[in-house]
Amino acid sequence: MIQKKKSKINRYSVTTILFILLVYFYFIGMLIHSKAVESTVRTSMEKVTENDSKDPFDVIETFFSCCDAAFADNVYDKFTMIDINGLFQRILQRKIVNDVDSRHTVYQLDNGQLTYYYPGFGVNIAHKNIRVLNEYLNSVGTQLLYVQAPLKINKYDNQLPYGLTDYPNQNTDNFLKGLDKLEIDYVDFREVIQGTCSDYEALFYDTDHHWKTETGFWAYTYLMDYMKHNYGFSYDERNVNSDNFTSVTIKDSFIGSLANRVGTWYAGVDDFTFIYPNFDTSFTYDKYYPYGIVKDYTRVGSFTDTLFFKERMENGDKALAYRDNCYFNGNPALVNITNNNIPDGKLLVVQDSFGKSITPFLALNFHQIDVLDLRDYKGMTLLDYVKENHYDYVMIIYSPSCFSKGLYYQQFKFYDYE
Repeated sequence: MIQKKKSKINRYSVTTILFILLVYFYFIGMLIHSKAVESTVRTSMEKVTENDSKDPFDVIETFFSCCDAAFADNVYDKFTMIDINGLFQRILQRKIVNDVDSRHTVYQLDNGQLTYYYPGFGVNIAHKNIRVLNEYLNSVGTQLLYVQAPLKINKYDNQLPYGLTDYPNQNTDNFLKGLDKLEIDYVDFREVIQGTCSDYEALFYDTDHHWKTETGFWAYTYLMDYMKHNYGFSYDERNVNSDNFTSVTIKDSFIGSLANRVGTWYAGVDDFTFIYPNFDTSFTYDKYYPYGIVKDYTRVGSFTDTLFFKERMENGDKALAYRDNCYFNGNPALVNITNNNIPDGKLLVVQDSFGKSITPFLALNFHQIDVLDLRDYKGMTLLDYVKENHYDYVMIIYSPSCFSKGLYYQQFKFYDYE
């Protein structure tokens, strides 16, 4: 009896020691990254001061969310911890992996792909804003086209975990019904896909919420054809012929944003395809700092020297995040693109990240394209911007995620109002 008791004590002691060593290991790691944590906290607190909400609970929520993100981004060897947690969730066959920030909770569809999920949301403010914008554009002869990007949750085949309602598509349907009443033109790629593609899930990454670059390129060619037949817009047909573009697919090379949340042992990895023209092009690309107020840099040259960032193709033997930043190098608040080979045509694209794989190709057909991301742009209002710059076309490219808390009041505030 005495021997057994001693063995039990030793076993518990070893477990305790190992746990203390593990905590010590990560504590030292946090100290190593302390300056990075401090810097991230400071940046995060700026977001708190930018919160326009008068609700104190909303401000407090923003504060804790920002601080949590600051520490989470600098945890020592955090990706190993994420992978271990993901493996544990997979063993348990969990279809929902919760996050401290509910907006980043990951849901596994019945087909095995991962997605984010958004609750029900009203769209009256969006209708009000786009109505005012459209009235002004009509008065100056500018065509407005709203482009609805799809969601990984198929409107016609809900594969969400049991019991979840498909609110994101409901939100989108409600918004588009309003556009019908306002007589604002739009392209709903959810419906286009339903009528042309039999393999919905193949259009999206498994580990990311975005559509693939191949899907974005296809959407671009569809939009050009739409503008040709509905607006009489003319362009060089070689610009939409896939034979005139180079496609390079690197196997098992991409870790999407969802995999960054739950680890590759849960999510897997994706192939990634880079697409760029193989004919002569000439652009001037002006990219602005965050908030879109001050110019960051200018790139002059071909498509692959300006709009395309070749470094995202490097280390093809590794699975890396952010390969989709091969276009624009991210989601800049503002970029100005001049096509030196096209004499006319001026387009403004207001977009979220789903526009990244469309807009660079649109630039092949216009003399000038300006791109705004209202999630970060802090300059003049969108209405003032179009008044100052005078466009032939304004195109808004949004995914259903725009109808959600934290994004809605940024992406649909087009003019100053109380």
